[in-house]
Amino acid sequence: MQQAGNLFDAPLVILVCGNKDRAWKNSYDTFQSTEVDASIVTDHMMMEATDLGLDTLWVCKFDRHMVRHVFELPSNLEPINILLVGYGRDEPKSPDRHDKTRKKMEALVCYI
Repeated sequence: MQQAGNLFDAPLVILVCGNKDRAWKNSYDTFQSTEVDASIVTDHMMMEATDLGLDTLWVCKFDRHMVRHVFELPSNLEPINILLVGYGRDEPKSPDRHDKTRKKMEALVCYI
């Protein structure tokens, strides 16, 4: 699966898929919760891994067609996220860096 994206030599790689046949569908429009549900699951796995003392990295940049082919996924399963799990090589960076590296709230939120 390394050819599908950068997996950073993680010892554990979890492919998170959504089942389009089982996802909730909004009766008012065509919205389907496949990606939302898979992302919630990914987030919960990250929190559990942290509680176990593990490091994680959420990967969204990968070749979905390659993953589908390698794992022979049926058409109803959509690869959504890859979660890398292991122990980081370096000391974690200070959370104080976020004041400089994150986008300002005004760039992300729209008040109407």
